[in-house]
Formats: sequence, C-alpha cells, structure tokens
Amino acid sequence: MKKIIFVLLLLLSACTTPPRTSYKIKDFISVAPVEIPAQKIYIQNDVAGKRQSPHIEHMMPMPPERVIQNWAYVRLRPDKNKKNKAILKIKEASMTRFDAPQPSLFVKDNHEYILDFDIELIISDEQNNTLKTVQTNGKINRQIPQRSSIDAKDAVYYQMLSEMWDVLDSKLISEIRQNTLDL
Repeated sequence: MKKIIFVLLLLLSACTTPPRTSYKIKDFISVAPVEIPAQKIYIQNDVAGKRQSPHIEHMMPMPPERVIQNWAYVRLRPDKNKKNKAILKIKEASMTRFDAPQPSLFVKDNHEYILDFDIELIISDEQNNTLKTVQTNGKINRQIPQRSSIDAKDAVYYQMLSEMWDVLDSKLISEIRQNTLDL
C-alpha cells in the first residue's frame, strides 16, 4: 500500500507545472526625476478600452498605458514654484496580435505582436494657453511562435514594454530638457 501511495505521489508531482517567472519592467527609481516647469502634472488617458481582436492589451499582465503612467510618476517631478500646469496625454497605448507572414514553408504559426504608443506633454499657463508641447510615439514589433509557452510570451511582452520605457526615457526626457528651459 505504501508503495502505491509513493508511486501516486511521484506521478502527481511530475504532473505539476513549473511556477511562472515573475518579470520586472525597468523602473529608473535610482535615476533622478526630471523637473517639469509646472506646479502640477495631470495624466490624461485618452486610450479607449479595446477588448476585441486584434487588441490583446487587456489580457496582458500589465497594460501599456499603466506602464506609461508609472513612468510619469517615477520620472517627472513638478516644480512647485511655477504657476503652469502640465498634462501628459496618453493618446495611444495598445498591443495587437496578428498572424505573421510566413517566410517559408518550414516556418509557420508565428504571431506578430505590435506595441503602439503616442504620448504628448502639454505645458500651459494659468489661463490654459499652451506654452510648450512635447511629443513622442513609437511602434515596437516582435514575432513569437504561436506554440510558445505563456512564460516565453510574457518575457517578450515585458521586453517590449521595457523598450517602450527606454524610448520614453530617452526621447521624451530629451525633448523636455531641450524645449522647456525658457519656462
């Protein structure tokens, strides 16, 4: 009897799935935030919830617009001595999945994932007159075999989000530093 229980437990333990890997997006917490010449920074999310194919951002562990919001909270700091206000508009933040073109007879069943983003920072005075506008956008593509594990797909997804974070940090921060010095 003990041998049967031991064999059953051994078989049961062999059937368990390995734990999913926990991925982390770059956070830049150790990097000093950039001061925005505005007393307050508002985040305006203009992304409409698209919950139908080919959109898949709602199925992902962290939607792209939340990554952008986190980036803004970590990297942008208001200047309390200014009277201006800043609005960070998230105009596009989507992840779509399409069947990728097949390059040969032997490579089949690939999915193409496309991460699209478009962000605009508007700095305006007390009367809502626009003083400066800074914008960046991008598109990141990856192909993933359809039969990839969930863990492998998550790894690629987090890599794409980290790449978007890098683009925001390099392009938008550079634009902010160059175009808001006189405010």
